[in-house]
Amino acid sequence: TKLILLDSLLQETFQVRIHCYPPKYTAHLLDQLDMIENLISREVLITPTNPTHLLVSLMIDQSVCWGLYTEEEYRGTIARPGDGDRNHIFDMNFNKAQSKIAEALQLLTPAESRFLFDSDLLVVDVGAAPGGWSAYLASLPKVAVVAVDPAALDPEVLAMDNTRHLRLKAEEVVQTQTFVDQPRSKTTSEADRSSSQTPLEKTARDLYGHDWKDKFRLLTCDANLDVRDSVRDLVLPVSK
Repeated sequence: TKLILLDSLLQETFQVRIHCYPPKYTAHLLDQLDMIENLISREVLITPTNPTHLLVSLMIDQSVCWGLYTEEEYRGTIARPGDGDRNHIFDMNFNKAQSKIAEALQLLTPAESRFLFDSDLLVVDVGAAPGGWSAYLASLPKVAVVAVDPAALDPEVLAMDNTRHLRLKAEEVVQTQTFVDQPRSKTTSEADRSSSQTPLEKTARDLYGHDWKDKFRLLTCDANLDVRDSVRDLVLPVSK
């Protein structure tokens, strides 16, 4: 049945790139393709470069799910930035972390992208150090970033005008503290200049003023933790 399905999917002159999960299934799939005798006569080529189509195979328990995508569908909705193009020129010098957030943003629907980026956006990046995601997001138009991490950020990230670093744990940035503002006049007392707010509130107001909550529409987290721990310990405290 699998061979019949593959035979019907792979049309004449297709150049096919294969993605399999788990990866060890790739060899098995290639063996199956070799059993389709008329692929050569139809000039179907299995190749990792310059494909016209992407064949995706996902094994779940004992079942296999298939998908066949055109090159346009692959590059538009599946590929990472620059995937398959050795001469691709990025807007900035991506590191591994930056390519991950760039890939994630590619998966947004047009409506989601407009909601986030059509007007001023405040991003809170939890677990930000050394700052790859913060740097990429802060490079986008109309975006300011509050990076939250007890560890140090790269000096180049700290030098960005639209980036602030709260060197605290996630739960600490939402704990109310008393801050003393800069004096507005020589006669202003310290009591008059003090205010109770969270470090996140104070930093966000420095970036966007009192209406910062209207601009806070994106919370990111790339901490190297189990996703359940990340949500419980890092994301939920800041999202409240």
